[in-house]
Amino acid sequence: MDNLKFYFTPKYVSDSKKNLLGVMVLLSGLIVPVVTFLVVRIINSGICISASIVSLVIAIPLCILGFSFLVTSSKSVYLSGEEYDSQVKQYLEKIQTNPREYVGLDSSEIEEIEPISFEGYKFVGATKVRKDEQDKKWRSDLYERVIVFFTNSEVHIYKVFLNIFTGKTTEITDVLFYDDVVSVSTKNEIEKVGNETIEYITFNLVSKGGNSVSVAIDVNDNRQKSINAMRAMIKEKKTYK
Repeated sequence: MDNLKFYFTPKYVSDSKKNLLGVMVLLSGLIVPVVTFLVVRIINSGICISASIVSLVIAIPLCILGFSFLVTSSKSVYLSGEEYDSQVKQYLEKIQTNPREYVGLDSSEIEEIEPISFEGYKFVGATKVRKDEQDKKWRSDLYERVIVFFTNSEVHIYKVFLNIFTGKTTEITDVLFYDDVVSVSTKNEIEKVGNETIEYITFNLVSKGGNSVSVAIDVNDNRQKSINAMRAMIKEKKTYK
């Protein structure tokens, strides 16, 4: 988990080739002037001041160049968005309980359709956010996953929430009759975290009484197919109850 912080705060990586070049140039700036001074003195032992000036003229630029190589040899590197996503999901898979078992279902009870999963970064309550330069997606230090199971008469909901830096997880469940489901939808949201304003899309399942399950998602063809399949399933169960 410690490595994940480098998505938000860069780590400084040393360029070994540039480091080596800097050391070589810096040493040259120290050695070459000495050699030059000795050569000039040998050729003409009376020109001590001239030898010193020549040595300094050579030494100063070489030392400055070598030092500049050493100073600029480290560069800041962020963990990529894809690497961050992969590590977060791997960690969540490792620590979360079996969702089906957690909601108390047997595999034979969920044969209506395959469970549908939605997951994404949570921005409400987040303390760190960053937009990746490559894929232009916002990510935060909070992550959540919702899995919806369908039995013959009920909708079972499993939700896990992960604080990425503390490693703390919170798991909750809910059970609804199909007739209790009011709507299944997506919604455009705006959240301000620090100085950043984030626009994102959430999946929302709303039940009677105004209760809802919400999770930020990336909308793509597969996500939309899952949402459409869920709507069709709920509509069928409500119609033919």
